[in-house]
Amino acid sequence: AARLSIGSCSVQGQNPDGPGKPNQDRCFDFTHDTTSICCVGVLDGHGKKGHDVAEYFAKALPNEISKCVDEVPTLTPKIAGDLLTDCFHRTQQNAVADKNVQSRISGCAATVAIIVEKQFIVVANAGDCRAVLGVRRQSQVKGEGPQWKWEALPLSKDSTTDRPEERARIEASGGRIDGSGNVWTGPIGIAMTRVLGDSIMPTVGVLSTPEITTFDLNDILGDEDSESFLLLASDGVWGEMSNDEATQALGENLGASLVEVVEAVQRLVEIARGKWQAGLSIEQKIDDTSCVCVVL
Repeated sequence: AARLSIGSCSVQGQNPDGPGKPNQDRCFDFTHDTTSICCVGVLDGHGKKGHDVAEYFAKALPNEISKCVDEVPTLTPKIAGDLLTDCFHRTQQNAVADKNVQSRISGCAATVAIIVEKQFIVVANAGDCRAVLGVRRQSQVKGEGPQWKWEALPLSKDSTTDRPEERARIEASGGRIDGSGNVWTGPIGIAMTRVLGDSIMPTVGVLSTPEITTFDLNDILGDEDSESFLLLASDGVWGEMSNDEATQALGENLGASLVEVVEAVQRLVEIARGKWQAGLSIEQKIDDTSCVCVVL
C-alpha cells in the first residue's frame, strides 16, 4: 500500500524570564513495514527535565508500539486501543525504573494515534495535547449552491480538572486542586490529570492510563469527494486556537504532496505563534508549539 503523507513541525517557544529553555515538545511518526499501519504522536514535556522525559517517551513509545503490532495477527480497533494502553503503562513503568530518566517531578502530555488506512483511527490521550480529524465536505447553502468547508471532529478530550469525572478522581485520592485547576501534592503541581512521567503524582489520582477514542474511517471515506486529515498538536496550538480554527487554517494550506503537508503544518505553527505574540512588540511568552498531520 502507498504510504500516507505525513508532515510534522516542532518550534521552540520563547520565555523572556527563562531564555535558553529547551524545546520540551517532541513528535514522532512511523509506518510499520509489513502492515503499512501508521502511528503518530505529539508529546509536550513539563517540569525541569520535561524535555528529557518527552525525549524518552518519543523513542520508547514507537519502539514498544511497533513491537506489539508485530505480535498481533490482525489489528481491530479494540485490540489497537488495548495495545496503546499497554504501551503507555509499560513505557511508564520502564521510565520510572530507569535511573537515567528523571521522571519523578517532570513528565509529558502525550497524544498517540494508530491509523489503519481506509479502516479506522485509534487515539490514546493523556494530558492536553489533542487529536482532531479535519473533514472537507460539501454543504448546501440556500440560494448559493454547494460550498466546501472543513469540519473539525475532536478525537480526544483534554485530561484536566475541568472535567467532573477527572476532578472527582483527584479529589477522592486526596489531591489538592487550586483555582486554576492545577493538581498538587505537597509543593509539586501539574496542570493535568493524566500524564506520562511525574511518578510522584499517582498518589493523588494522576494516571498514566490514556483515554482511548476510536473513529471508523468508513463513516467519512464513503463520500468519494470528501478530503480528510488527522491533526495532532501540543497546547502551543490549542492554547490559542480552537479545533475549528486550527482545522480551517491547516485545511486551507494543505496540498496533495508531502512538501505541501510539511509547509501546511509549518504555517499552522506560525499562525499559532503569531496569536501568542498578539501583535505586541515586546517579547511575549510563547509555548513550544508542535503538530503532526496525516493526510488520509
